[in-house]
Amino acid sequence: MELKHQHPSIKHFPAWKHPKFPIELSIKETHIWRLDLDDSYQIIYNFNLILSDQEKMKACKFYFKKDGLCYIITHGALRTILSYYLKIKPNHINFRYNSKGKPFLSKLIDPQNIFFNISHSNNLILFVFAINKRIGVDVEYLEKFPNFEIILSRYIANKEQFRFRPLSKNRLLKAFFNYWTKYEAYHKAIGTGLINSPNICENFLLKNEMTRNVEIEQYSKIIPNWSIHNFIPAPGYLASVAFEGKCNKFRYFHFNQLI
Repeated sequence: MELKHQHPSIKHFPAWKHPKFPIELSIKETHIWRLDLDDSYQIIYNFNLILSDQEKMKACKFYFKKDGLCYIITHGALRTILSYYLKIKPNHINFRYNSKGKPFLSKLIDPQNIFFNISHSNNLILFVFAINKRIGVDVEYLEKFPNFEIILSRYIANKEQFRFRPLSKNRLLKAFFNYWTKYEAYHKAIGTGLINSPNICENFLLKNEMTRNVEIEQYSKIIPNWSIHNFIPAPGYLASVAFEGKCNKFRYFHFNQLI
C-alpha cells in the first residue's frame, strides 16, 4: 500500500476562515470544519429543532447531560454543514447506516457522493468532507492523559515500546498521538473500528518520533492508495485526516463564526 503524508512534522497550524456562500465542495478538495463546544451551547435549541426523532431520542439517553448536549450540537452542526453542500434544509437530510452504524447519505439527496466523518475531544469537534472518497478524522486533546504509561503498555507491543522510552513526557505524548490519530482516522474511514489489543498500533509505529513512515500492509490488497494529513487544529490538540487517493487542496472553516 502506498501511504502519502503532508506536513509530516506536524507544524501545520491551519487558518480557520469564515466560509463564503454559496459554498462548494469540489472533487479535488477536502473541507475541514472546526467547532468549539464552549461557544456553541447557546444554539442548542436551534439545533434540536433540526434533528430527527431518532437523534433526539438518542440525545436523551446519555447518562451525563453534557454528553447529550454535545451530541445535539455535533449532529445539529453536521446537518447544517451538509445543508450548505446539498442545498436543502438541514431537517430534510436523511441518514442511512451501514452494518457498523456508520452514517452515510442517500443517493437521492446526494448525487455528489459526499463522504464525511466527525471526531470530538475535550471541547473541540472536527468535521471532514470529501467527494467520492472515504475519509476519516481523529483529534486528541493531549492534556487529558495523566496516566500515559498505562496507555502505552496497553496499545503498544512490548518489543516496540523502546522507541518511546527515551523521549521526554511531552515529546512522548506527541509522538504517540501523532500516529495514534493516523491509525484511528484510517480505521474510521474504512469503517472497521478499533481493535483492543496490545499490538493495536504496531503496523502504524513510527520510525522516528514524528512519523515519516507508516505501514498498513495488512490492508494493501483491499485499499491500494491512501493519504494522511496531520495538523494542529488548536493549541494542545493533534489531529489526522485519512482519505483515499490524493487531495490538491485543504480548506479550513470555523463553524462558530456562523453562530
